[in-house]
Amino acid sequence: MSGRVIAGVLLMLIGVLLLLVKIGLIPLNSDALINTWWPLALIIIGLILLDTRGILGWLLIVYGILAQAGKLGLFSVEFVRVLNIWWPLGLIILGALLFFRPKI
Repeated sequence: MSGRVIAGVLLMLIGVLLLLVKIGLIPLNSDALINTWWPLALIIIGLILLDTRGILGWLLIVYGILAQAGKLGLFSVEFVRVLNIWWPLGLIILGALLFFRPKI
């Protein structure tokens, strides 16, 4: 299955869940949901980008997985703090990779 198909299915599932919450069929605190699960969006975007920009897609997926694991409490507080402080370094590295990447 391609990354676009997986990303499409995940986006549809998230959309259905949010629609059910908005119309009141599922009682859910949407603020807590967004605060906990926002890294999933990075993973989905990374999956979509794997077809066209492989390194960018992989970087987003890895950061999304690490951030999601931190939000779910799978890492210690210290690791999450370090991740939250140093994530701009990832943007700098990503920008450098895009800037210095030779054109094909």
